[in-house]
Amino acid sequence: MKVSLTGKGVEGESIKTEKFQVTHQMKDFVAAGGKILACGTCLKIRGTDQTELYPLSSQ
Repeated sequence: MKVSLTGKGVEGESIKTEKFQVTHQMKDFVAAGGKILACGTCLKIRGTDQTELYPLSSQ
């Protein structure tokens, strides 16, 4: 299964709350064979880069 992150979704790894363990859930998803891709334009607009957890899906 693949998931594409767009918009604010590309900031998912930086969400750190006690209630929502987003990064942990993303890592579990990838460990179970899932793939997370990040929108290149969305990353560029936010001045950030792809991560090991979610590589670039477009230029």
